[in-house]
Amino acid sequence: MAYKINMAFLPISKEDMKERGIKQLDFVFVIGDAYVD
Repeated sequence: MAYKINMAFLPISKEDMKERGIKQLDFVFVIGDAYVD
């Protein structure tokens, strides 16, 4: 079985998903990290 490695950055919008032919996400990773000075 051959795998294709995709080095592109993750899609950040619905438009990015459409351009790449992605119809739905497998998971969504949300973090609440912030830098406060």
